Amino acid sequence: MTKEQYSQAQEYVQDIELLDSITYSQNKNHWVQFVTPDGCHDSGSSNVFLEDFKEWVTKEKEKLSELLEEL
Repeated sequence: MTKEQYSQAQEYVQDIELLDSITYSQNKNHWVQFVTPDGCHDSGSSNVFLEDFKEWVTKEKEKLSELLEEL
């Protein structure tokens, strides 16, 4: 593994850990809050948004796990 690959792997692992934390919070029915650079601090409120976001988190974790395995 090259130094560049190792650095990329670390980024994937950090992202996977973040997604795991989000999934844990979602499973405990806790809110996940979004913070944007322009100062918006809010959480999703509609069931449609929350379900779509939950699906996205799952798919993104799967994608990152596959990329990590490829390294």
